[in-house]
Amino acid sequence: MSAANFSVRWVHRNPVFVTGFVPSSVEWLGTLIQIINDGRLLSNPLRSIEPKEIGLENSFDWLGRSADSILMEEFWNDILSPAAVAEEATLYSTRSAWLSQFALWPGPLTIADFRALMIAPWISENFGVRPIIIIPNAHLFVQEMIHRKRENRTVIRLSYLEPLVKANPDLSPVPFEELLDLPHTSEHFAAVYAILNHWYKKEKAANPDIILFPYQGLFQFPFQAVTQIIQEIGCRVKRDAGDALKAIRISYDGANYQKIPHSPKDPEGWKTSLHPGQIAAIDSVLERMNCPATGIADWLPKGAEPEVSSKITSGRSGSSRRSGSSSRSSRSSSSDSFGSSSSSSSSSSFPIDNRSSSGKSRSGRSSSGKSSRGERYSRRDNDNSDD
Repeated sequence: MSAANFSVRWVHRNPVFVTGFVPSSVEWLGTLIQIINDGRLLSNPLRSIEPKEIGLENSFDWLGRSADSILMEEFWNDILSPAAVAEEATLYSTRSAWLSQFALWPGPLTIADFRALMIAPWISENFGVRPIIIIPNAHLFVQEMIHRKRENRTVIRLSYLEPLVKANPDLSPVPFEELLDLPHTSEHFAAVYAILNHWYKKEKAANPDIILFPYQGLFQFPFQAVTQIIQEIGCRVKRDAGDALKAIRISYDGANYQKIPHSPKDPEGWKTSLHPGQIAAIDSVLERMNCPATGIADWLPKGAEPEVSSKITSGRSGSSRRSGSSSRSSRSSSSDSFGSSSSSSSSSSFPIDNRSSSGKSRSGRSSSGKSSRGERYSRRDNDNSDD
């Protein structure tokens, strides 16, 4: 086919970028947007590449809006590059290894990646992509970071934020060295949460195109929240938000679950896994850092009744709730309220109490009550192993 038969244009107009403080709901929201605009979803592109290959020191290395990075520019140009598309729509050719998976579908692109949290403002500034940042409450953030750390998964370490704070000292009312000396992991993650909130508040002031959206709104009001986001980003609408929500849900044993990994879990689920010592430590750090526990994102639809995202009709019956509650007392503590989606129980948006009366904790140590709460706090929380 001759070159005259091709029209060269941007394959993905007005791409949407979804990231957040925690992985939960990032891919879920990206999938909903993809269904609504009848486009394509590129999920976690940064997971498949070593940070140093694109000029980053770690998975959450900060990149300022005006920073020059040839490696990063090449990486994202490869994702958002122009491509030759046949006028007959029967041939799709691109130099991009990423775009080649979307053959014959040069439609709207949604990118969802938790690891892009620290570079989202840079991407927006350099490529005109409008980012959506999902912000949970502080306790949920700390809970999920502790859970991921115990499973040796990628977390946002306080030390990763040192370049950001050095360039923006106003982000940390407490001296950064003092934060690094805090004794407990929960305190470190609380400091991370506060710095990220202050930073994104500052970025939002500099770039109004950044959308800061509360995690809790996605859980309690999924239809209204998704509808609001679609209106804000101005993408095309091929399906209603309600139809998109139905499309990603399945029913199992009287309860409703999400097909998509990391769908919104109960934002109050931390109450079943964080003990009072951790909660007090988190609140103390947040107070010193002048950061509200709810985060800087605030949204609530007027006159709307909460629709928990795990429900599509009646949800669980009263009897199944009671049986689930009684069974938790004898359940092994190997399950967390926001674990992987490999089984139906962990895919549920209902929290699972990870406490157990069986006499052993996750690590196999006895929980017979011989040690004090403070000792348990120190053991559980003072883990500084690498990912």
